[in-house]
Amino acid sequence: MALTQEQVQIIRSTVPVLQEHGNTITKTFYDTLLKDVPDLNNVFNQANQANSHQAQALAGALYAYASHIDDLGALSPAVEKICQKHASLYIQPDQYKVVGEYLLGAMGTVLGSALTQEVLEAWGAAYWQLANLMIKREEQLFQDADGWTDWREFTIADKVKESDEITSFYLKPVDGKKLPPFLPGQYISVSTDVPKLQYLQSRQYSLSDSPKSDYYRVSIKKETGLSTTQPDAEAHPGYISNIMHDEKKIGDVVKVSHPAGEFFLDPMRDAAAPVVLISAGVGLTPMIAILHTLLDRDSKQRISFIHGARKTSAQAFGKQIKETVASHPNVTASIFIKNPNTDTDVEGLDYKYKSRVTLDVLDREKDLCLDNPATTYFVCGPDSFMSAMGKGLAGLGVDEGRIKMEVFGTDQTPVYGLFESKLKAAVMHPEGFVNSPGFAPLQAPYNTTIGFSQAEFTHAQLTVSTFEPHHSTTIVYPDCSLLKRSEVLGLRPMNLDVTTKERYEPLPLIRDNAVTNHAGRENEAEVSFFTRQRAVAIVTAYPLPHATLFKSPFDRLLQGMALAESFVGSTTLSMVTFQKLDSKGGVGEDMVRILRKTRFRRYGAAPFAALREEYVFSLATLYDDEKSPPIQSIAFLHALRILPQRSSDRAYSHVRLRLEMQGTEDQHVGSYGFKPARRENFERLLDNRLMPVSSADLEGEDMLCFICTGTLGEDAPNPVAVPCKGKHVLCKHCLLTWVASVGAASASCPQCRQKIFTDQREVHDLRFGLVNGIYEYDQRYTKFENFERSCSDLDQELAEDKQHEMSVHADVLIHIWDTLLAGSRLEDDNGYQYSTPEHLAPVSFQEWNIAEGVLRHQLTKQNGIVTTPGRLFHHLLDRVYGAFYLELCKAGLNQLISPQEMQTLVADPVNAACLDIRPGFKECFKRHLNRTLRFSELRRCCCSPGFHSHGLRA
Repeated sequence: MALTQEQVQIIRSTVPVLQEHGNTITKTFYDTLLKDVPDLNNVFNQANQANSHQAQALAGALYAYASHIDDLGALSPAVEKICQKHASLYIQPDQYKVVGEYLLGAMGTVLGSALTQEVLEAWGAAYWQLANLMIKREEQLFQDADGWTDWREFTIADKVKESDEITSFYLKPVDGKKLPPFLPGQYISVSTDVPKLQYLQSRQYSLSDSPKSDYYRVSIKKETGLSTTQPDAEAHPGYISNIMHDEKKIGDVVKVSHPAGEFFLDPMRDAAAPVVLISAGVGLTPMIAILHTLLDRDSKQRISFIHGARKTSAQAFGKQIKETVASHPNVTASIFIKNPNTDTDVEGLDYKYKSRVTLDVLDREKDLCLDNPATTYFVCGPDSFMSAMGKGLAGLGVDEGRIKMEVFGTDQTPVYGLFESKLKAAVMHPEGFVNSPGFAPLQAPYNTTIGFSQAEFTHAQLTVSTFEPHHSTTIVYPDCSLLKRSEVLGLRPMNLDVTTKERYEPLPLIRDNAVTNHAGRENEAEVSFFTRQRAVAIVTAYPLPHATLFKSPFDRLLQGMALAESFVGSTTLSMVTFQKLDSKGGVGEDMVRILRKTRFRRYGAAPFAALREEYVFSLATLYDDEKSPPIQSIAFLHALRILPQRSSDRAYSHVRLRLEMQGTEDQHVGSYGFKPARRENFERLLDNRLMPVSSADLEGEDMLCFICTGTLGEDAPNPVAVPCKGKHVLCKHCLLTWVASVGAASASCPQCRQKIFTDQREVHDLRFGLVNGIYEYDQRYTKFENFERSCSDLDQELAEDKQHEMSVHADVLIHIWDTLLAGSRLEDDNGYQYSTPEHLAPVSFQEWNIAEGVLRHQLTKQNGIVTTPGRLFHHLLDRVYGAFYLELCKAGLNQLISPQEMQTLVADPVNAACLDIRPGFKECFKRHLNRTLRFSELRRCCCSPGFHSHGLRA
């Protein structure tokens, strides 16, 4: 059963707990489990138990799972890796039940009373969500094993020494049955009894030969200096391998699993493109299997074998590699020896380079096959080697999807990509990213091209276009889902001294119908806080979590955003302000919690899974200028500051909308359904309907307000009688609170529910700013706001009429479009430009210029035809977004869109999210287009035949 949204939020809230106590929980889990259920010692690697690597790996897995609980797709590679290993160890479904019980028990032991019943139930549900997924996948793997669903006995038929450190073991099945084929690169698990431990122990070894029907070959490295008889030898990772070397003889029997693993070459699918095999040490074993398999199939594709060893005597299969290169012109080899024997080793014969493996010295075409964009790269070796090779290949422009890596160890992950060795330099000098491995630099200067007018925040200078490399950031506030137990929402009162210069637009004109979204009225997009910054690079390797340079959460936020905004992608910052409740119910300091989700675009594939990081700090820190850079240089930070204050109508409407969407009430948000500045009009209208009452005329129960039960005229001032049949009396404050909760249109007596306004046209006219049916210029509003009020009737209905025909008069429609658009570009008398955000009152930016050009061309092309407003509306909208698609391709940004996204974009560009058009643009364009077509219908004049446009509003 899927987790509920509440359980998802609970799991997310435990991320900091896992970060702090994860290792303790998993250590407690393993200690208790293996003590109470000793048979499981046969399953778990005892060396990794002794050195705590297994506990650390599990703690990391729990942390990753909780961090991505609402984005499990990001964990798919890790889950597949675990399932493959579980299948090779024949983990059974009933073992998941035991593990789950002990894991939750360990959480309770470590966390104590902090583990509430709700958290326990959420983690129980989360555990079984993942467990069921893995059980199902492992069942599929068992089915694919052709009936091999348990350990089989194999005889060690031969042991062949390949070097001073590596010996090949030839394993033949005791039952003599034919062995199934495998994919080169996969491994088998080998299990043997270990008397010293009194348990069976298993290790995974890569198959080192091409598939054979009568034997498997594994080549195992011996750990020099480790004796299996020395004290604590069992804690060494190489303990079982040395038992295989020192104690297992030809003729001995071991248990073997079916081949498994997600690291492999598919000879049928990868039969044409070049293959580059890069390895170090014993990491060459799967590469030998890949090489032999390709040669057995007489493959003619280019194969480059690149290998490094500490010394020549430690290099395995050296003679075979030389013979293969000599007999196959499509195979090349580059052998690196760090410390060759100067007496016996000959450079050019026994090795090619005296050093560690270094990609820089290799021929880009002959050795690395960089001339073919389909080349596949297989990398295997120690952790540090994997990291260096991953960075090196990414720096050479190799896409991450063509690099396959295999790590020998406890579920480790190759660390290469975004935030590693260059982190510190990059924070101080962002242009340093351009030449860093893991990034593809863009031909664009690094500069901040967005910001906010110092005069007012509501005008965002979004000069960066959709059709150039960019990083966009959206602010979501308040996000009440971020609240945790013992926390209450803390919102600051709206600044009552807000001037009209900071106003956004009259809100709302129309509510509760399709026009709200269609005409762009108070929808989420238009009240979003959005910035766009020019990017300098594209991430090519998965950006793994990184060690931060800063301890302060606020500093980490600034650091993380500075890094993120340098790369093509998008970020969502979800924020909530809150206060903690103490044990007595009191509230503490005002705090801020921010959840950052950043996605990076990449070439030819879906964006990388979202990187998530949470920050908690005091609200005072957010407003401390000494702790942050100049505010005008960081657009997202300005937004984070303006929203909690709600010192503009835009911020106010944003907060109100978010609260309404989340079903949360706030004492500072209620406005009877009107814009705050219009509340006084409504209260005057309401006063005209109410009847003032003198407290001297009241007696008995009538002296008490029936809502707050206060004494009228004293602690319940301003008593009023509602114009209902019962003329019920209450204090004015309670009545206004009631009306604010039900809305102006539903204003009624709180006791008998009789409507206060019998003529709803009064409220309707007030809602649209009408006075006696006339749009009057209101000095409290800007020119833009008054213009918007005058257009409200055009927005009442949609231009979706597909029955009544109209004749397209291009010149007239273009004139109406220009005139209506000009109204939204009016400047304020005092010189404040554009008292509305740019994406609502369009100025000259590329998307809008393209849209207007298409509209003019299409109207001219359609001139004289007979159609319906609805068909014309959708025809123009489709053509505009089709032009956006072509512009995207012209800019080359279609390379950053996955094939699936491209299919959606081609089929339905209007609704394709990958275009990344700025929020509100579609609604703004649709509103203007809707108004133009509605005006052509509603403003027809009968003073003479035909259509003309006198009476057009100013």
